[in-house]
Amino acid sequence: MRLAAIDVGSNAMRLLINDVIELNGKSHFVKLGLFRVPVRLGWDVFNDGKISDHNTQRLISALSAYKNFVDAYEVDHLRACATSAMRDASNSKEIITAIKKTTGIELEVIHGKVEADLIQQAEWQGKLSKDVDYLYMDVGGGSTEYSLHRGKEVIRSKSFNIGTIRLLADKVKKSEWQKMQEFLQELSTSPRNIEFVGSGGSINTAHKLSKRPSNAVLDYAYIKKLYEQIDRLTVNERIVLHGLKPDRADVLPIALKLYLRSMEWTEADIIHVPKFGLSDGMIRTLYRQHR
Repeated sequence: MRLAAIDVGSNAMRLLINDVIELNGKSHFVKLGLFRVPVRLGWDVFNDGKISDHNTQRLISALSAYKNFVDAYEVDHLRACATSAMRDASNSKEIITAIKKTTGIELEVIHGKVEADLIQQAEWQGKLSKDVDYLYMDVGGGSTEYSLHRGKEVIRSKSFNIGTIRLLADKVKKSEWQKMQEFLQELSTSPRNIEFVGSGGSINTAHKLSKRPSNAVLDYAYIKKLYEQIDRLTVNERIVLHGLKPDRADVLPIALKLYLRSMEWTEADIIHVPKFGLSDGMIRTLYRQHR
């Protein structure tokens, strides 16, 4: 079975295409292609309340290209979802109608809790400890999602309108920070230790910069040191010295600071970085629906 997922985020939009192969009673997800375009819809929405005509055309152009890839790869099933920026945009309905008319793609706007649920569908298969609670954290451009796992059970999940592009635009309310802090500090009252499972481009970039093995964890001390190193550089210096993409270079220190705060509020020290995200969860959900 060949599946595809389109994730239209606040910073960038992605197309993931996977083959699913059944072997010895187990499903194996094989990545055929991953395509990313940094349209940055969130900058429009968080500043002006709507998506500009310019970025609407860029969005439709990118989705048209994605549809061509989906057709060329002869994908069996496709799901397309949009998150925080499209949730908040006053003109989202008109844009979704235009996307359907132009590309044939039905773009689904999902709420924060659905987003968190989809991310955790990726079923990270790390070396789990029965004595530890795992807090999944996905930092996006417009929002941050948390899901607390105890074994195979999801204990708590919450989404907050705090993301890298929203912070870059200085559009996060103090009350939202307070809600996030209260939520995380409440989790820390449990006698069980908490370890983070991070997803999203920024934590993946942090892991890549560490030059550690792919299955190695990151710790608070490393995240803090990296934040201090990156934050003192200009955006151009981050691009040249660390090889960052322009749309990652300006938000990386913002994301790292968000991880640091979250770890401090939960008294956690470790982040696992399995390198999955919303599109991976969407693929797995599609598979369960159509197998």
